[in-house]
Amino acid sequence: FKDLKDFKYALDQAAIVAITDPEGNIRYANERFCEISKCSLEELMGTQDRVVSDETHSKMFLMEMWRTLVKGQVWKGQSENRAKDGSSYWVDTTIVPFLTEEGKPYQYLSIQTDITQRKEIEEEIRKLAHYDELTGLPNRTLFNDRLHQAIKQRSWEKRTFAVMFLDLDRFKIINDSLGHSAGDQLLRDVAERLTGSLRPEDTVARMGGDEFTVLLPVISRADDVFLVAQKMVTALKEPFVVAGKELVVTGSIGISLYPDHGEDAETLMKNADAAMYRAKKNGRGKFTFYSPGIQTKGHADLEMESDLSHALERKELLLHYQPLVDMKDGKVIGMEALIRWQRGENGMVSPADFIPLAEDTGLILPIGDWVLRTAMSQLKLWREIGFSGLKLSVNVAAPQFQEPDFVGRLGQMMQEIGIGQNELKLELTESLLMKKQDVVISRLRELKARGVQLAIDDFGTGYSSLSYLKRFPVDTLKIDRSFVQNLPGDQDDAAIAEMIMTLAYHLRLNVVAEGVETKEQLLFLKGLGCDVGQGYLFGRPVPAEDFTNFLKETFQSSKASLQTRSLRSAIP
Repeated sequence: FKDLKDFKYALDQAAIVAITDPEGNIRYANERFCEISKCSLEELMGTQDRVVSDETHSKMFLMEMWRTLVKGQVWKGQSENRAKDGSSYWVDTTIVPFLTEEGKPYQYLSIQTDITQRKEIEEEIRKLAHYDELTGLPNRTLFNDRLHQAIKQRSWEKRTFAVMFLDLDRFKIINDSLGHSAGDQLLRDVAERLTGSLRPEDTVARMGGDEFTVLLPVISRADDVFLVAQKMVTALKEPFVVAGKELVVTGSIGISLYPDHGEDAETLMKNADAAMYRAKKNGRGKFTFYSPGIQTKGHADLEMESDLSHALERKELLLHYQPLVDMKDGKVIGMEALIRWQRGENGMVSPADFIPLAEDTGLILPIGDWVLRTAMSQLKLWREIGFSGLKLSVNVAAPQFQEPDFVGRLGQMMQEIGIGQNELKLELTESLLMKKQDVVISRLRELKARGVQLAIDDFGTGYSSLSYLKRFPVDTLKIDRSFVQNLPGDQDDAAIAEMIMTLAYHLRLNVVAEGVETKEQLLFLKGLGCDVGQGYLFGRPVPAEDFTNFLKETFQSSKASLQTRSLRSAIP
């Protein structure tokens, strides 16, 4: 300082001031220093660990500071210090040496500014930039940084490490049915379980949505990865309790190894992702190591998902219709609408291939609405050109039925299009009906009140039970084609078909047999009292225009409109 005036001004302006002897022992401290250190002046006097605490800094840091000061030079830096009660605080410090005529320090003036709040804000910004706000796990940015560091270090050491890509199975269904708050809680619980399955040196990150990645930077052999992956899968299989409900959640894991499956971050991640898709295809809740053949399949799945997301706007989806025939007199009483996908140059895609994909991705919701609206509009058109009394059957997927506003939206569609009582029949699977039975029963009753008929599709392949049939207000059982194809020769299938007929008769339910292809099957089922047949024997699924021609041929012998028959008349 040039003079005493400057020195006094500095003391007045500085937030925290201390003066020490050449050894660093405090000889003076102002009131603010006492406040931030939570020590009295008496406690501070003679100590040397309060200006820059050696509890929070490395020896290298302290040595560098003292090396500067003993040379008679000003030292500046930021430091984290420890208060008497154990709490920490950050200060921006300037230490000025006072020199003798020989140029040796005889005391030091420490002037500090409290920057704790600024450091906390900086730390929060750092967390937002590098950590997932929901789970507290590292985010994509931090994971990629650690992955690049692992590549740099392991390339020099010529050692291997593993990258895992984990995706929760059917998370969207849980999120949509229980709400986003429950979904968020589930993600936090999953993050905790995954963290508990790993070693301290491992990294688990949330990439977004229900996708997680894991870096195992130190492994001796592939078996180590196997054990970690098995531990993760097992940890997720234990039920989660979310929103008062027990949920069983599985995760599919793909694994790639450095350098066998890639020598850069992008390749390792891409191959782990491809392996994860293969794990899903293998039955979910599994893990799979990458192999070259997986990549091609993974790309194909991604391309199909992308194409399916644009199928509606490209008008690639279409409906085919298959006749439903009264077993007693052979007359057409209705049709089932069956979705098809004309996937550009790839040709027709089987519903068995794209419907599960639509359910997993949530695309089934807009697709399902399109099917209902298109099929009901076509039914109305057929009615207007003279084919009245027909009933339309449409399959409804579980995610579609579980939408809270499904019944309301369907009712609005029916009103807008002009669909009357008992013209529409929804086909539901047994597995769908077994979930949340009280909710399902309430929703089924709402549908019945709107004049919608209800059928259990593929009956006999799932949870067939007299108890739930008593509770559910359904009208029809559809015998799965797997029980029909070997009739009448297969005794077991014949016994199952007869049992279903007897059950339906006593519960006053109609029966539709799927997959009827021969006259022998027709006669056998008719003899059991089956009401309605569906299969190639009566007609294959065809586009609406072809089905219109089929109806014209069927009805040309009669000028009168077809009157709806009572299907129960076929039962003796």
